[in-house]
Amino acid sequence: MRKAIRAHRYEEALLWAEKALRDQPNAPDAAMAVALGSALVGDLEKAKRAMKRVLEIAPGRRVSTVVGPGRHGRFTDAMRKAGMPE
Repeated sequence: MRKAIRAHRYEEALLWAEKALRDQPNAPDAAMAVALGSALVGDLEKAKRAMKRVLEIAPGRRVSTVVGPGRHGRFTDAMRKAGMPE
C-alpha cells in the first residue's frame, strides 16, 4: 500500500486500505489510510466518513500529532480535507 501511495497510485492504495479496514475494522491506521486515499482521489464524503471512524477509534489523533512540525504536503492536505482536527 505504501509503495502505491509513494508512486501516486492512490486508487490502488485505496483498494488495499479498504481491504485492511474490512479485515481489521478497529485498526486506526487502516481507517486513516482509507481517509487519506479517499481524499487523494477526490472522494471527500468517503474521506470524511473514514476520518470519523479514525477519531472514534483513536480520539486523540490530530494533524499536529501525526505530522511533524514544519512538514506539510499532500498527506497533510488530505488529512485536513478529510476533517482531521489540527
